Order: sequence, then structure tokens, then C-alpha cells
Amino acid sequence: MDPVTGRVKPHRPLGKASPALRGLSIGTKSIERVNSFGLLRGYRLWPDPTVLERERIRVFEESGLALSPSRKLHVRPGYPYPLGTSRRGSAANFALFANVPNVRLCLFPPVPLVGEQAGHGGIVTDMVEEIVLDPDMNRTGNVWHILVEDLPPGALYGYRIGDVPRIILDPYAKYVLSGAVDMWMRYEGEMREIPVESEHRSTSVNCYFDTPKKTLTDIKFPFRLARVCTEHEEEFDWQDDHKRRPRIPLEDLIIYEAHVRGLTMQMPQASAAARGTFLGVVEAIPYLKELGINAVELMPVFHFEELELCPFNELELKFSPTTGEQLVNFWGYSPVSFFAPMTKYASDKRHVSREFKMMVRALHAADIEVILDVVYNHTADASAPFHFLNDAKTWYMHDDQGPYSNLSGCGNTLNANHPVVIELVVASLRWWVSEYHVDGFRFDAAGILCRDDDGQVLERPPIIEAISTDPLLSSVKLIAEAWDAGAMLGSPNYLIGEFGGKRHEHRWMEWNGKWRDAVRRFIRGSPAMVRDFARSLSGFFDLYAGRRHGPCHGVNFVACHDGFTLADLVSYDEKHNEANEGGNADGIEDNDSWNCGHEGALSTGPDGVVEERHRPVQQLRRRQIRNFILALLVSRGVPMLHMGDEVGHTKHGNNNSFCFDGPINYLPWGEQARVDHDHLWRFVKLAIAWRRSMRLLRRKHFMSWRDAVWHGVKPEHPDWSDQSRFIALSLKNPRTGSSLIYVAFNASTSAERVRLPPPPTDHVWIRIADTNLSSPRDFCTVDEADILAADEYWVADHSTLILQAANLNANSEAPHAAEANGSLHLSSDMPRASSYVSASELEDEAYEPWGTEEATQVAHEEATQDRQSN
Repeated sequence: MDPVTGRVKPHRPLGKASPALRGLSIGTKSIERVNSFGLLRGYRLWPDPTVLERERIRVFEESGLALSPSRKLHVRPGYPYPLGTSRRGSAANFALFANVPNVRLCLFPPVPLVGEQAGHGGIVTDMVEEIVLDPDMNRTGNVWHILVEDLPPGALYGYRIGDVPRIILDPYAKYVLSGAVDMWMRYEGEMREIPVESEHRSTSVNCYFDTPKKTLTDIKFPFRLARVCTEHEEEFDWQDDHKRRPRIPLEDLIIYEAHVRGLTMQMPQASAAARGTFLGVVEAIPYLKELGINAVELMPVFHFEELELCPFNELELKFSPTTGEQLVNFWGYSPVSFFAPMTKYASDKRHVSREFKMMVRALHAADIEVILDVVYNHTADASAPFHFLNDAKTWYMHDDQGPYSNLSGCGNTLNANHPVVIELVVASLRWWVSEYHVDGFRFDAAGILCRDDDGQVLERPPIIEAISTDPLLSSVKLIAEAWDAGAMLGSPNYLIGEFGGKRHEHRWMEWNGKWRDAVRRFIRGSPAMVRDFARSLSGFFDLYAGRRHGPCHGVNFVACHDGFTLADLVSYDEKHNEANEGGNADGIEDNDSWNCGHEGALSTGPDGVVEERHRPVQQLRRRQIRNFILALLVSRGVPMLHMGDEVGHTKHGNNNSFCFDGPINYLPWGEQARVDHDHLWRFVKLAIAWRRSMRLLRRKHFMSWRDAVWHGVKPEHPDWSDQSRFIALSLKNPRTGSSLIYVAFNASTSAERVRLPPPPTDHVWIRIADTNLSSPRDFCTVDEADILAADEYWVADHSTLILQAANLNANSEAPHAAEANGSLHLSSDMPRASSYVSASELEDEAYEPWGTEEATQVAHEEATQDRQSN
């Protein structure tokens, strides 16, 4: 500002010669017009100081592509809070944190977001206003702000900050313009119509070029815009969702990790418009209900970057070296906005927020909770961080390895414990809870949330304190992936059993990677794993002792989006990521997998049936998959199933399929898929239903001598030696001491003749599951189960047996005495039990032995002895 006249000094656009200026007079206020970046037109204020003192108001006339005919924009200083855009009556307030000397607000007209309308296919073709904010009037601290009246509904905006020539997205943007027809825009040069293949859809994009027709790879400086929020966009009829929200206890949770697009793209009953969208998830609810899950953990739905940028901010298309297909960021771990839902996941991009809310409302009505996988550890654009570039020292960690620390493994690391970042993250979480009614969050690479700006691990991270104590978040579930990629940089941060610290550990659940590793190793037959496997089944007392929800602080999983699918875990010894850009250089090397004797797919005949020579391998793989499922569902803690594992979905050995938008990441649907995988689908569905019906399997207390007895091939004689690959367990009613469930795991290469513990008086054992049997005998409902009258059973190699105690009807005939023979099968025509364990015997919530000092001490001594012996 000129100290004599009080006027703002003329602005010199970056990269241009001194512009030709033309003064425009509007009443008592003058505006200077400047040419900036080719076709864009900007305006700089030349305010009359007396007018500013009296009215503090500025008026801008429209030019170029007008917002609407003869519309005037009335501009006031605005408010520094809340950040982002907010409504002040009929005006829109803009507030942006930016520690820079100057900020410009760029306004764009509304555009149709569906179809080829308005002659430009929904593309932003020009800016209508560029308002240069006055540091004296529009800045409070490091927050820039301005109030703009009379903006039309759907107006778009972005910022230009400091010396950065790009148009920057508001970090607090609630809606981000994106999609095939508007993803990449050029703002310098001549406008030409060019055909573009973007996001796997053929469309036509208006772009500005100085030279003749080019391909998409030539577009520079792509930018995204936010939509100014309006009151009517926030209106939604939640009906009685506040009453119907599931609020499922931790011990009852069955989590299903799913991808919105992957779940619905091949769903035959969904309309073409609904596939790949939030509304498609609504149509998948009957499938989820039949499977028996009651919580979906959706992989990232924040607006994310599908296509990456190279170090010079240029679009960088990538293709598979083996298949030639375009590679994209399909999984979504590349966030652009922490507040806006992914526009591509809407059937109508204008109403993405409404469609997300419709999905949540429908899931809640079906008693299914919604947990979001959130990424607060890094941002998109590995080499050129987008809107946070204005103050990289605030937003990102730095180290000696390069301009940005890479503790996330994705090119940059968010400086999560800076006060500004903490405010952003907490505001984001609050927004998703209050606006979208989500039930919980899974924090990706949450170890980063426990580091300071130098990457050092903090004992009491401020961001964890803020999240854990926030009153609005007090009722939602918090799940941490309690590690990060620091081990690659010599800075490991593996916090399983420690996340949240003593002050806040009761608020956090954890993806239990130790459970995953121990179970994988034992089931495949690794030596010296029987103790760790038993610890996994019992809920990891040594990790979660003293926590409010006991073993339910651990989320158990065999497979997730990272790594092998369950089917590939038993089919491959090595990863096969040759189709990825890195040519098999990416992905985890050690997967604790076993191919069961043959690497990869099995040979089939013309009829699609596996060849005779590979039948034993096929049968063994099927047993192993079932063994994993049963280990997951009988363990204390919260089970999580990865999408597709219930039908044996394979990714052909690719353990890092983040970059494929195709069948490799889609849930297989249709009649043929059901025929191919119905045997496994049935098994998983019945196993989940059985867990949900058995209170003994869903306790929030650790196993102890009061309700659990360990066995070997003889009752109460477990073999804890390093050579042991067999372990069995009886679960008892704590009030009566009666064994109600018997589970045996045989991970050895030979069958074991097992002496069974006696069932309770007037009860018999019925066989619920034997993974060595073929479908449908591999898992039976109580009404279908065979009675086991013998006191011995042959448990096949690499198989699992589950028995349940049943009370025979006094009027029924006594069953035949029968025992398993050498073929390991029992007669299918044995009499059934006419009545079973009563609900009162299974329901023992009124009895709480775990709160006693004696029980806790015994369990602690058992765990201590185990650790010492190891």
C-alpha cells in the first residue's frame, strides 16, 4: 500500500511484462483491470480511503463470462473463522490460512456437471473475478478472509497465494469439482476442442493451448475448484436416523472392509448409473446383510487424486508394462480434500453429498455402521503438494533425504502435530460425524500422528489428545493402523498395544498386525508358533490388559487391501506385481503365505474343472482358507473380513493392486461367480451367523481359567513345544464350568487322533464344522449338525474342527455310539439333537469374573510364563 495515497500498489502478474492498465470508475470506488495468465481477467482494488472508512465495502462489476447478467458482487472484509466457506445471511464468507504476503480469490461461474451442456461439456472455461485481498482489511493473523454477497448458487472458487502461479484448492473445501469431463483444465493460451481419454471414459474437454492439438499428457498446471457452500445444499431429510443409528457394541462388531467402486462395479442388480457409486452401495445392502456383517469400513471416500503429477506439476499418465492398461490411484490413498466426498462416486456429481448421506441413512436403517478409512498422514501430489504448498514448513515434515520426509511411503508426510494441522484434522472429523453421520474412522498409517515435525516419536502427541478428548467425537469408534512406513527410513514406529498412550488407550482400537502374523504363520505350519497362536485366539492379554474393552481393542484380520487376498495367501509364495508400474519392485516381500505345493493358478480342463493332478492342491487350499476364517471368528476381539475373501477373489498374486481400476479390484458378482464360489460363500456366511449366535465367542473379556481350557491331543494336556502344530480349546460357561464349545486346529502335515474332553452332563457333542469335509458338510447349522457319540476324533492335517455341546430331548432316542473312522467322515444319517443349549447357558453377561483381582492375576501370570518361556 502506498503510504501517501493509501492505495494498493499495482500488481505485476508473474511471468508477464508490466500489464496495460485501464481504470474503471464505479461510483466512489475505482477498479483497475489487469490481464493475467492469458485469457483470465483479474481485478485489483484502488479504494478511496474515505469510502473504506465510511462503508468498508467494495463493488465489482462483472466482465467476460459473467456469473449472471448484470450481477454485482458486494464485498466486505469478512471473518477469519470458520475456515473455508460459510454462510453469513445471503453472503458467503471465505477464510484461508496462508502465511504469505498476498492472496487472491478466484471466482468461476457455475457449470453443469452432467452431460454435454452449455456448449462446453461442463468445463470451467474462464474466470469471472480475481479479487486481490487487502492485507490491512482482509487479514487477521495468518488468516485471509473476505465476505462476498450475491454469489449465484453453485459458484466455484479457488485461490492464488503468494508467488505460486497455480490456482489452489481451499483445504476446507466441502465440495470439489472433478470427474471425467472436468478433471484437467488449462488456463493459458488458445482454447481448442480435443478428444481425451480420461478416467477410462471417452469425452471431450475444453482446454487452452498455445500450439496445435495436443494429448492430455501435454496439459500443464491442472487445478481443482471448490463449490461455494449454500444453505440449501446442507438440507437433507435424515428421517429418524438419530434414533436408528446402530451403535453396535465392540464385542458384536463384524467389520467388512470394502471399496465403493470395487464393491459395486460388477453388481448385476445395480443400474449402470449406480455402479461404482454411493448409491450402488445402497443396492449392495441385501448382500451385506445376507453375509452377516454389521459394519462397513469404506476405503478412502475423501476426494482423492486418481492421476498423479510429475515433479513439474504436469499430468503424468502411467500404463501397465504387461497389460498396457492405464494405471490410476484406485484405492484412494491420495487425498485432495479432507472434507469433500469423492465426486466420482456420485451418479449425479451435483449431489454427491446428498448421495453419500442417502448411503449412510440406508446402511443405518439396515443396522450397519459406517466406518471411514481416513488418510491424515500425507496428501496427493508426491512431488508438488497441492494447496498446502503455500507454507510447506507448517503442513509437512522435512528431513535430509529431500524436500519432504517420506514416513508415509507416498512422497510426503503431513506435519500432524502442528496446531494448524490439528485444527484441520479435528474439523474434518467433526464434519463427517455431524454432517454425514458416520460411526467411526480407521486412521491410515496412524503412527505418523504420533511424530513431531522432525519425525521423532512423541509420548503424548497433541493430535491424539485432541481427537481422543473432543466431545463431538466421543461416541464414534476410532481405529488406528498403529504403524507407519518409518522402518524404511530407519525410524520404525510400531505402536500396536500402545496407541493412544495410558491416557487415551481406552478410546482407540487397533488393526492387530500381530494377530495377523501369528495366525498366518501357525496355519501355514511354521514351527514355534503355537503359543503366539493361542495368544491370538485369547485376545492378546499382554497387549490390551487394563483397557476398558479388553480384547475388543484389537481388530483381527487375516487379509486387507494391503497384501495378498485370502485366496492368494494360500496360492502364492511370492508376490507377482509385474503388471504394476514398478515391475514387481513394489509391495511387501514377506507375506507369510504358502502356495500349498504349486505357485499360482491351477491348470484346468476344457470344462473349467481343475485337472486331476492338481486336485489335492485345490482341496488343501480350500481347507486353509476355511481354517483362516474359523481362526478369525473364534478369536476374542473384533473380526474384519476383506471384500472378496468370502468368495475366494484372487488378484493373481498381486499384493499391491492400488493402481488398477478393473476386475482385479472388483468384487466378482453374477451367476458364474456364485457357481464358482458358492461353497466358500456358504461357509463364511454360516460361520459368521454362528459367531453372532454364540455369546461365548463375543465376550469383551480375555480368556482365562474361568472360561477356557487348553488341550492337546489329550484333554488338558496342551503341547506348547516349538515342534507342536496342534492346539485345542474348550470354552466354558463361567457360571457352571461346563464346556460348551470345543475347537481344534491341526496345522501339521498328518492327521491327529484326538481324545475329546467330555461334554457336560446330559449333553453330547455335535459337529458344527470340519474344514476337511466338503460342502455342505464343512459347516452345519445346529439343526443339521451330526451328533458325535465317540470320545475320539481324527482331525485331518491342515484342518479345523468345531464341536458344540447339545442337550438331548429326554424323549428322543439315544444316539448311536459312533466315532470317526479312517476316512475322517462320520455317517450323515446320525440322529440329530432335538434340543440344544439354552439361551441362559450361553448368555452369561450377568456374571463378570474378569473384574476380580484373582482372575486378573491368574491371567497375568499365565501371560508372563508364556513370555518367559519364549
